[in-house]
Amino acid sequence: MDEVSENCEETTVDQEGDFDILTFATKERKSGVGGILKRGVKDFEPDGSNRQNELLTESLNTLQDFLQEERSGSSRQICKATWHPAPINKAHITTIHGNHFHNMGHTIKGEIWLYPEEALLLMERGALVIDYDDVPMSIQHAYTMLIREWLTLEKYQVYAYLKRIGYTVIRPLPQDSLQTSTSPQEKLQGTIINPLSSYTALLLSRITFISTSFSRLISNFFKFLPRSDLHEEEINSIVTSESCDTYEIQY
Repeated sequence: MDEVSENCEETTVDQEGDFDILTFATKERKSGVGGILKRGVKDFEPDGSNRQNELLTESLNTLQDFLQEERSGSSRQICKATWHPAPINKAHITTIHGNHFHNMGHTIKGEIWLYPEEALLLMERGALVIDYDDVPMSIQHAYTMLIREWLTLEKYQVYAYLKRIGYTVIRPLPQDSLQTSTSPQEKLQGTIINPLSSYTALLLSRITFISTSFSRLISNFFKFLPRSDLHEEEINSIVTSESCDTYEIQY
């Protein structure tokens, strides 16, 4: 009987569309475990019934309440940083937890720094707390402070989307820093090098060298041939220099 009642509840929830948001949020509050809301199947079109309007209003209110709840996490898993405003515009990592900095951040004199887009993404993931004037930043405050000047909202949205689907996105090093650097370590600082890509570049350079040498050899060979052995054909355009008004006049 218990299995039959559970199946009936699941069927009812699926048929009612977004009403499973209410069930999910209620279960999450009772268990005390946070998570991402799973939405149900949308109706094909609004039917204007009071029942549908009530379900929609109740679902939206529940979703809003769920999003307004404060997120909590273990302090042992959260990194900490200090925000340095203009002209630096970077976050200095003071406490490191996890493996977030394998493909994010760069080092300056042995210390890890984050660009605004990197810091904001870690804040949205709940993996970083940034202090500004000894006060922890909220997400709203971080958007106001970090998204400005070069980093626009559109650029950050593209960066965050690419990171969430698994891409490694880094800023290119400025040319001035590459020219003024004295050691190879400083030139490669903050850059991720893929061994496969470097091997491919070397292979392509060798292929280019061989093809160039072969073409030069062929051209030198034809230089020693008599002019009579080279069959040169004069190629003329089928269109004369005179202006053509219609297709029939030309053809």
